[in-house]
Amino acid sequence: MDPIIQMMLQGYLDGLANRETDDDALRQEIDAFKKELLSFGESQHDPALFFPNFQESGLMGQFIALSTKITLAAQAAKEAVSGAREKKPLATPAEWLEPF
Repeated sequence: MDPIIQMMLQGYLDGLANRETDDDALRQEIDAFKKELLSFGESQHDPALFFPNFQESGLMGQFIALSTKITLAAQAAKEAVSGAREKKPLATPAEWLEPF
């Protein structure tokens, strides 16, 4: 693989690696995309044409959609945790003052 193309691909791969997920199905989707991305990179020989070809191939759109999916999954998980905390009922004034 051309070293410049490899460097460009590494940026996309690092972008996905920096977004962790506990969702196994999403992790499989990420791994499949990485394989597809690397295969695409192997097929490219001109760094000047890499980005236009990347966009035309639909991989750029897939990257954006996958990144969004990862972000939304992380946000939903975070909201579920904070939502669970928020469901705890607040103490009444009498309950709060009881220890005093």
